[in-house]
Amino acid sequence: MTVNAGSTALYRLFDSSRRLLYVGISTQPETRWTQHATDKPWWALVQYREVEWHADRKDAEEAERAAIRSEGPLYNTAGAIRSLLTDHFPVCSSMTQAQVRLRFSDVLDATQFHGQPIEVTRRSKPAGVIVPPDWFDAAVAALAEVKELRRQLADARKEQV
Repeated sequence: MTVNAGSTALYRLFDSSRRLLYVGISTQPETRWTQHATDKPWWALVQYREVEWHADRKDAEEAERAAIRSEGPLYNTAGAIRSLLTDHFPVCSSMTQAQVRLRFSDVLDATQFHGQPIEVTRRSKPAGVIVPPDWFDAAVAALAEVKELRRQLADARKEQV
């Protein structure tokens, strides 16, 4: 499969005897593996990797759930919980603070790689927005322009006095 924008990888990690250690998904598997290397005690066992690309995150999540259920990876202890999370708390344009906390990594993927802003609510009221990095950069640049225009306007008023 050709890897396109929006594609998500399903990866399998194996030890030296080809025992399945872990199944996961990511839009950037090599970056994810770097994260695993720093925070997973089992990472040193990984000797082989397999990657299959899916058209989108939803397809990859379905394949991940099926793989965890049927293949029984040694270190996917949260597989059943993750399945419940992805089924009952999908990443969408508006999520509660608790939902974001449960799916934080997926929320960041949605904003960073898919350009999807996500409104976060608390007690049914807007509490914040998680935006893609380019949106944030554009907002900071626009704010700097507004500050500069205000400065110029203040200088012009001083000259008139």
